[in-house]
Amino acid sequence: MKFFFAENIDYIDPNFNFDTETWSKNRIPQIDDVYPHEVFETCPYDGLLVSRNIVGDLFHKGKFSTNQKYRLFREGVHKYFRLPKTNFPVIGDCGSFSYINMDLPPFTNNEIIEYYQMCNFTHGVSIDHVIAKMQTVWDNEKRRPSEITKRAEFSSRSAIEFLKICQAKKVDFTPIGAVQSWSPKSAGKYAKTLVDAGYKYIGLGGMAYQPTDFLYDAISEVRSKIPSNVKLHIFGFNRLEKIEKFTGLGIDSFDSTSPILKAFKDEDDNYFFGKSKRYRAIRIPQVYENMDIKRKVQRGVINQDVASQLEQDALMKIRNYAKEKTGLEESLEAIVTYENYVFGKSCRQKYRNVLYESPWKNCTCPICKQLGIEVIIYRGTNRNKRRGFHNLFHFYQELQRVREMKQQIVAPCIKTEQSPGKYIYSFVVNGKDISKFASVSRVKRGDNGDLLGYQRPEVMQHIQEIKEYIESDNSILPNSLVIAFQKNIDFCTCEKINVYSELGKLTISYSDKNKPGWIVDGQQRAAALRVANQPNFPISVVAFVSNGENDERQQFVLVNNTKPLPKSLIYELLPSFEEHVPSKLKTRREAYIILEKLNVDRNSPFYMRIKTMTYRGIETANIKDMSILKMLENSLTNGILFKYRHNPQKVSDILLNYWNAVKTYYSDIWHLPPRRNRLTHGVGIVSMGYLMDTISWRLMKRGKVPLSERYLDELKILGKDVPWNNGTWKFSKSMILPWNEIQNTIRHIDMVTNFLLRRYTHKN
Repeated sequence: MKFFFAENIDYIDPNFNFDTETWSKNRIPQIDDVYPHEVFETCPYDGLLVSRNIVGDLFHKGKFSTNQKYRLFREGVHKYFRLPKTNFPVIGDCGSFSYINMDLPPFTNNEIIEYYQMCNFTHGVSIDHVIAKMQTVWDNEKRRPSEITKRAEFSSRSAIEFLKICQAKKVDFTPIGAVQSWSPKSAGKYAKTLVDAGYKYIGLGGMAYQPTDFLYDAISEVRSKIPSNVKLHIFGFNRLEKIEKFTGLGIDSFDSTSPILKAFKDEDDNYFFGKSKRYRAIRIPQVYENMDIKRKVQRGVINQDVASQLEQDALMKIRNYAKEKTGLEESLEAIVTYENYVFGKSCRQKYRNVLYESPWKNCTCPICKQLGIEVIIYRGTNRNKRRGFHNLFHFYQELQRVREMKQQIVAPCIKTEQSPGKYIYSFVVNGKDISKFASVSRVKRGDNGDLLGYQRPEVMQHIQEIKEYIESDNSILPNSLVIAFQKNIDFCTCEKINVYSELGKLTISYSDKNKPGWIVDGQQRAAALRVANQPNFPISVVAFVSNGENDERQQFVLVNNTKPLPKSLIYELLPSFEEHVPSKLKTRREAYIILEKLNVDRNSPFYMRIKTMTYRGIETANIKDMSILKMLENSLTNGILFKYRHNPQKVSDILLNYWNAVKTYYSDIWHLPPRRNRLTHGVGIVSMGYLMDTISWRLMKRGKVPLSERYLDELKILGKDVPWNNGTWKFSKSMILPWNEIQNTIRHIDMVTNFLLRRYTHKN
């Protein structure tokens, strides 16, 4: 019963500042953010499902930006989502709910198969047409609406055609036949039809909103009609609290995004804990961001200043409660007063319950360890999605139900006596194994005010920097982690080296619930090793056997009480730093520097062609600088220039060689002003920029920049019959536009880019 997490732009900014409510500096969405599988030590799902309606297409905008969408097409799902393994299961789904109100799906099986192959999905679902409402009485044909029959039959025929095309093309993904039905009986009938057609994996769709008993009966009926070796997937399975009921039905896999959605869409069950505990998150919305509050302020129902003051008081009181500076009732009163003022109601008893029990204190997930009480505050996407990640963690733990097993790690080790009776153990283990036997003791105060633990919270930005370094070529971490053991280690001497050291074998015994080690120094490195996409990275460890937490705390202070660099040295290094630029303008500044070089380089196809403020009077300058700027920014943030952004020479060579090839190949129109063609128009420049990324990515697998002649050969695949200055753009059967109706808009750029990429990849 494998769990596929349904991707829904579920990533978080690891360095979001919860005190100032600000995103991290220089953040590039998705690239600098982290997914659940990058946050947790163990991936909280067995696979990923990516729906096309999330990615977007010509008929549905989706949630991906244009840059993200084309980067997904270039990189494939595993690299784009930074998945833990190259063979990690990823299901591609056609996103049938996005066209539920259309008479027919807006694309063909050939098109969806091309999309699945381009993205390198491991599994692909046939095109279906959702039947959202189901009734067993419709088994009587006379009582069944014709539209219901039409959709079920279409889905069945489409699945059979899908399989035949997949077999003919010898696709690399596993086809999944989608079943649409109106009752358990009809589900069994259509499932059998697909199995008879040759399917080895089928998916039951349209069940997300059906009653639990209806779903149970449908699955039972389907299983009775198909062989046990045929796999069964349930789309949109959101019966997490009743999962035990379905465990014996032969479900091989299911997908859901429910654990995350419940964090901010459920009325009460926002925070999962253990098998069955559910808590309501405490609503402290942002006065200046919450739409309901803003509307009430505009209508004069509430006073914005009063609401803001109550909001800040509620935040202060709940945070002070976490620090044990404010009592429960005082904190609760501030929260309830604010909620009553802005919403006219409150949930006092549910809030009292969650504050009193404070489940986050006992939660082992890194989200709760890092955020503390902030995780229970319903406020903004970064808190809410982190709470969703926490829910995902607990749901997957419940799903696993793996019996605790005793495990061991054995490593060659040198045991050294540093002072009488005091030994250190030096050994090397795989970095991924550190978290198996060692934990972090967070500093905090106990109920009676006693000091507990000693480690600070993880610094996510620092962890991310170490992670990126570990994943880079020729990385090395020569400094050892320091780990304290209180029990469960055994050293067996093999050879005496000298008077104070022995060579031997160290055995560390551990289990998931019993980790004998505590990280005294190196928790940020250990965290980075845990999440790094580097399965084997040996790390040096120096360990000692402690007499308790005070012993460990002393070593922690000694290790970390180092003298900082002299200020004079830092000041002397400052002139070599890049001058300060607002974070949101850094990429644009970089792009404009490149633009200026393109405009003055005599070898550039854009020589004196770019119309800037200082080149407005030059007759040849007729390509708008914003068009070039947009093309460069796209590539610098998500394209080929991003990959080589630290190599100015390669960036220059890519641009000059590619665009000189464009100038040569389309020489008859390149000299024309934008009003007389669409190649040098904004839509052409930006779209051809996306093509530059695709071609370069394909040709530069070994890092060598192609010559202009090589780019020219690739452009010949595209052909000269692109309607840059005459003819019509034939985007689809229902979308045909004259050449000069294409404008520099997001939609038209997307359409032209799709046109160019499809033609290039299809002919290639």
